[in-house]
Amino acid sequence: MEKNIYEAMHHVENSHWWFQGRRMITLLLIEQHLKRGAGYEILDIGCGTGGQMKHLKVFGSVKGFDIEEKAVEYCKKSGLDAQVGSTDNIPSNDSVFDLVTAFDVLEHVDDVRALEEVLRVLRPGGKLIFTVPAYKFLWSEHDTLHHHMRRYTKRRLVQLFKGTGFKIKKVSYYNFVLFPIVFGLRKIPIINKLYSVEDSLKIPPHNINSTLQKILSSERFILRYTNIPFGVSLLGVVEKPIRNQG
Repeated sequence: MEKNIYEAMHHVENSHWWFQGRRMITLLLIEQHLKRGAGYEILDIGCGTGGQMKHLKVFGSVKGFDIEEKAVEYCKKSGLDAQVGSTDNIPSNDSVFDLVTAFDVLEHVDDVRALEEVLRVLRPGGKLIFTVPAYKFLWSEHDTLHHHMRRYTKRRLVQLFKGTGFKIKKVSYYNFVLFPIVFGLRKIPIINKLYSVEDSLKIPPHNINSTLQKILSSERFILRYTNIPFGVSLLGVVEKPIRNQG
């Protein structure tokens, strides 16, 4: 991402509806597989300015890394254990972590290489919990500004994870209620002209921000029990196999 985006992210990620909603969804997803207070070893790859790391602490000891030094500086100012690093060569020994998280990271990097590295640093039975943007037809200036390399479909993700040796526990679309609005903002010219990419990095007025957060976060109650057939983004849980199983 552009360096100025990290600064904007640092200032909004605790209160912007998108970050709040995604955080509530992903934390519930983690709780379905890990227990709070159990002392897990956790790695947040592409940790950005650390907004998610501080919330992962309820599950154990959290480390993070990001390719951008400016992002790591923000993490350290918040007292978080972060360092500069790359998904091409994760700064860790083998089989260290019980959980790796990758929230909107895989679309920025060589995803096959990144997943090979995640598999290496996970303990057998360890989980990767991730989110990525969905559907190539939603590609817009937003993706270009954030240096995305791709957007995904569920089918492509399943093939990717199986091909790199993971056991799939869950893959689902999410952010489906707001799908028509996002589509309009990004793909319908007359609407797109009224909404710049920079606007997405600003917190809307309180009532709008609160309403959007409640709409997005409410999807966690559906995702607890089933998958969602379409949406602006995808999420999932995959596992490093225990070789002597079965």
